[in-house]
Amino acid sequence: MMAEAAPGPREAMEERRRFVRFDVRKIVAYEVPDELIRGKSLSENLSLWGIRLRLLTELKPGTRVKMKIGIFGERQPFLATGCVVWQMEVIEDGKRHFKTGVNFSERR
Repeated sequence: MMAEAAPGPREAMEERRRFVRFDVRKIVAYEVPDELIRGKSLSENLSLWGIRLRLLTELKPGTRVKMKIGIFGERQPFLATGCVVWQMEVIEDGKRHFKTGVNFSERR
């Protein structure tokens, strides 16, 4: 009988999540007030407690981010503030960006 392989990093991360994440592609206007950084991003997924963004800017864990997330069918964007939890550099088609996990601390 063969032993089961230990879960890889992605599987382990999925098991630690407390909330379901949905693959949601939305335009997100973001601001890093402490560093005077502003921009627009595309979300990759969204949950009740966080969001994964594609950023062009490298940010350190703990960085505070303010966001305006466009919601289909709504006039007002969903407003949220959160902190960067992790960031991973990715190069796709010769272009560099950062997959960035942000936990919400405030939602409106």
